[in-house]
Amino acid sequence: MSSFSNHQYYNCSIILDNGAQFNVSANWLHNEQLDHWKNWNCDAGFNRINIDVDFSVTSGECHNDYLGNLLTEWHLLDSPTTCRQNRCTGCTDDLLIFKKEKKNVD
Repeated sequence: MSSFSNHQYYNCSIILDNGAQFNVSANWLHNEQLDHWKNWNCDAGFNRINIDVDFSVTSGECHNDYLGNLLTEWHLLDSPTTCRQNRCTGCTDDLLIFKKEKKNVD
C-alpha cells in the first residue's frame, strides 16, 4: 500500500482517522488501487447523479443505486448510500465524492 503525501497537483483530500489530511490526485487513488470503499457511506446519489442515454438516473458513475427515470419519476437520496462496489470507478467524479468509513458500533 502506498503511503500518503501531498501531491503538487491534486483534486481531492484524504483525511485519516488521526486527523492528518493529504491533498492527492483522484486518479492516483485509482492507479494505486486505494479506491476500495465497499460498505462505506458515500454521497453518490445524495449530491451527484448519473443519467444514462435511456434517461435512467443512478447514484454516481458506478450505478450503485437506481434512482428512477427522468421521463417518469426519480428522486435524489436524502442521505449517503452504502457502497456496494468492490472498487470505485476510474471516473474522477466518483472518486471525488465524499466517503466515510462506517464504524462498528458495539
